[in-house]
Amino acid sequence: MSKPARSLPSLLALLLAVACGGATPPSASSAAGDPGAPGGPTGPAAVGVVPAGTGTPSAAPSAPGAPAPGFTGSNRFQMAGYPRGLYIVEPAAGEPTVLGYVVVTLGPVSGGSFIPPADTVVTINGVALLRDPRLNGAYWRVDPASPQPEVHAGGQLVVEATATLDAGTPKEAVLSRQLVLPCPSDVEVGSTPAPGDVLTPEAAPARPLHLDTSADITLNSQSIPLMAGTFPTAQLLGYDPATRTISGFMSAQNLVTPGPLSIDLPVTPGVNTAPATLMELRWPGPWLQDGESGGFCGLVKRWVYQ
Repeated sequence: MSKPARSLPSLLALLLAVACGGATPPSASSAAGDPGAPGGPTGPAAVGVVPAGTGTPSAAPSAPGAPAPGFTGSNRFQMAGYPRGLYIVEPAAGEPTVLGYVVVTLGPVSGGSFIPPADTVVTINGVALLRDPRLNGAYWRVDPASPQPEVHAGGQLVVEATATLDAGTPKEAVLSRQLVLPCPSDVEVGSTPAPGDVLTPEAAPARPLHLDTSADITLNSQSIPLMAGTFPTAQLLGYDPATRTISGFMSAQNLVTPGPLSIDLPVTPGVNTAPATLMELRWPGPWLQDGESGGFCGLVKRWVYQ
């Protein structure tokens, strides 16, 4: 049975404090090499709709018999999404289809020895993830240079970890744990000016980018301890349609409050040096709690402006 989040320190908070050699995952403000940051790690261009990196993952097809959301399998494993969550995206150049980290530990971090065995395999929707070589052995991510998980708005992320424990001994056992995260469905969002139009602060009079929808994209309560301070966000980024790359932050992440969306994103003169502007709207799906931690699948919507 899952324990209340307040009964033990957060798995993720402890992992951040004990990563090998004091190393921690890249900060939220660092895009280079961070699969959770806009633009993601550098690598071969991802294949997607034209222009790649814009739009929203397509709606999920009907899937009779799909697994129910939640955690199943061996309680020896603990699994979680990196604190910024797992987000599905229409990938730009060098991005994977799923942004963020999967954290897997063998037992609670508070027990001391928690790094999973060397043969641990972690998958998302059946595709093996990269065990990040920069970190302490408990972090996995989608490698943008490898096969990509198929993801859909309104679909699922099925995360599974398997490993052999006490290999070569009479106690040898194969451990497996599965985490099924429901992803949010897409919603219709209005934009003024419209996607593809000119968005230049030098125009007279200067005007912000306005987004609105009648839908409420806040799907979690702030009463969930491990979701405190995690809101939907909207942000403007530099974008090059020719290379399909994201570069630079034009604005901070604007938090979206609960209720119907209505937000203005300021367009500041002289900030964007890229040929175009990318609007990115992110919102987390339902949080699933398991033991010390848990996770969510979020959705990313992107549009390009001149």
